[in-house]
Amino acid sequence: SGEPPAAGSLVAQIRVATEAAAPSFRALLGDQALMPQQAMRQLDFVERQVNLVMVHLADPNGNKYRKLKLSGVRDKVREKPGHAEALLKAAGFVLAQSADFLEWPEGEGGNHGALASSLAVLALVARIRKRVEKAGMRSLCEPLDASIEIRDLAHLRYGDVSLLESQVARGSQKVGAVSGALVPRAFLEARLPQVAAALEDM
Repeated sequence: SGEPPAAGSLVAQIRVATEAAAPSFRALLGDQALMPQQAMRQLDFVERQVNLVMVHLADPNGNKYRKLKLSGVRDKVREKPGHAEALLKAAGFVLAQSADFLEWPEGEGGNHGALASSLAVLALVARIRKRVEKAGMRSLCEPLDASIEIRDLAHLRYGDVSLLESQVARGSQKVGAVSGALVPRAFLEARLPQVAAALEDM
């Protein structure tokens, strides 16, 4: 596959998450009731919410970014919000018992499954965005290549900076109104060591 040996199990985990997320992406992109711009707005919304979780993973006060009221989602996404809800669930969010909000289940010891799911969704959104930038909105109706590799994670961006911190990019960064470290390397080493190791081989 060309991936570093340390990345093997991670790639398998990411690929499982990608396969699980792909149907929700295809349902959104193939919905003839939505304009391409509306579909992209949903992807923008999902990407921002997941990025906010990622950026604040190591933040003691980051819990507020891991909960989304369903009423708030439906207020932000007026056209067929079920697609956005499905993509958020694909990114690791789960419906609370009260059924009125979605929660990213980061608990004591971490949640590797949710983290892999979030990275898979972000990588797919980035792929779609790159395709649109190159070929225009009409490319949304083209088949979605859902194969994700380590290099796709290494290229993830939030604003103008890398989302995942590598050895050569240590330190806190700021993105717009969001301040703090972007998924610190120490966090990656503790939760997904294969990612931290693989980023050094990019």
